[in-house]
Amino acid sequence: VKFVFQPGEEGGAGAQKMIEENVLNNPKVDEIYGLHVWSYDKFGKVRVVNGPLMAGCCMFEITVEGKGGHAAVPQGCNDTIVAISHLTQQLHSIVSRNINPIKPFVLTIGKIESGDRFNVISGKGKLQGTMRWFDDKDFEIAMERIRNICVGIESSFNVKVTYERTTPKFPPTINRNKECCDVVAKSVNQVLPPTQESGIINQPNYKTMISEDFGFFLEERRGCFFLLGCGVEGDKQFAHHKPDFKLDERCLAVGSQILVTLVLERLIKWKD
Repeated sequence: VKFVFQPGEEGGAGAQKMIEENVLNNPKVDEIYGLHVWSYDKFGKVRVVNGPLMAGCCMFEITVEGKGGHAAVPQGCNDTIVAISHLTQQLHSIVSRNINPIKPFVLTIGKIESGDRFNVISGKGKLQGTMRWFDDKDFEIAMERIRNICVGIESSFNVKVTYERTTPKFPPTINRNKECCDVVAKSVNQVLPPTQESGIINQPNYKTMISEDFGFFLEERRGCFFLLGCGVEGDKQFAHHKPDFKLDERCLAVGSQILVTLVLERLIKWKD
């Protein structure tokens, strides 16, 4: 039994670095399991999915360099903010016009920086965003469109546009092995007996566009990654990555007990 204290599960690609540093060997790891607390489900509920669960992911940054100047003399400038505004709009059209609408894909621009003063035309700016997908072919389609859009923005606004991927390309988190999913489900049922308020949610095709890099582990070893409800009582959800995030801290003890039960189940099987 090996405990993996994985850092940087989203932006830092901690799983990939740990694999490169031989975490799955010496001693050799046969199976790997993990969980993620999940505020979108109430405490006591668990999701165990045999198949795709969490999306692949990458983060990117696009820098735009133009020519700044006085806000009242725009004819001598190449306005970075105007260029970034058009760039943002066109990037968001990729999902609606280039990806098959029945396939899950997300492209989000979460941060834009440009300009210092109300009366100065900005000469430089950047935007940062993320993409999420389940089919690598869709990722390649999006990448080609991003490159083409950047070239078009350069030509249209006489600016320099530079694209950079700021994280590795994370694979989707896919629970490929049914036996591993079944033993997780068995362990969950021992800790959280199925009732209206607790147990496994019966949605076998559930998936989310939220990402995490456990998929690197599951490409190397069989195993299962599952979602542990931590939502607080009441009708309001407190989403992940928000300043007002809240969780029912009882999930910490329950999650630990599920993992202990899982280990015992596997040791019993291997002993037999």
